[in-house]
Amino acid sequence: MTLDGLQAAVASKVGRAGSWKGNHNKVHLNRFADDFYFTATNKSLLENEVIPTVKKFLTDRGLKLSEEKSRITHINEGFDFLGQTIQKRKGKLLITPSKGSIKRIKSKMKGIVRQAWRWCLRKHPNKSRRWIVDKYFGSIGRRRWIFKGGKEMIFMPSTIKIRRHEVINGDANPYDIEWQNYYEGRISRSLASKKPEKLKRIWINQRKKCWKCKKVIENSREGIIQLIEGNIALEEKVLATKSRLIHRGCHAGF
Repeated sequence: MTLDGLQAAVASKVGRAGSWKGNHNKVHLNRFADDFYFTATNKSLLENEVIPTVKKFLTDRGLKLSEEKSRITHINEGFDFLGQTIQKRKGKLLITPSKGSIKRIKSKMKGIVRQAWRWCLRKHPNKSRRWIVDKYFGSIGRRRWIFKGGKEMIFMPSTIKIRRHEVINGDANPYDIEWQNYYEGRISRSLASKKPEKLKRIWINQRKKCWKCKKVIENSREGIIQLIEGNIALEEKVLATKSRLIHRGCHAGF
């Protein structure tokens, strides 16, 4: 609440907020609680206009800008924000876990492995260490000491595939029939990326329509979908059906 109005205060110095015509220097605020950063097209604007305005804004409210946490950097060099590193490489903006975050996670995982090892020793005091390792710890490639239970192993974040963000076409209109194929393509790719075969197959079998209201699942407003599995309660009747896709709003009416 205290920082509400910061964007407007800076915009009054460099141009109208949210207006391409009045904000040629592309000064924008990104904020989460009391953490924030500004972007701009040049360094001098940040030094001479944005930072002084931010300092005055905070001083008027009894606050002070942290010099230790504040710095000006080029987007190609990147910076850390909320545990993520934001950096532009070869023309693409990448947001990845920061080195500090990775280090903290590794430290916690080592602690978990140590606790798991101590638990194994307490559970099997009469078994050899080799027996315990073979039973409770597996390996994949060069990775060792992966805690497991039967055939199941601890999930490895490194197995998550990189998924590129698809920029929305600003000219697209969800209410214009000419853009119907565009939105159907987006929802199709979205379904395919989540559960490659299952969701897409259900969507096609339903002729790309909501199972309840029979309207096409095609755009960002109506295309928020909910997967219903097993027995479905509808109009006070329980229908033993296969999995269905419906709008989230329609699901709320069940």
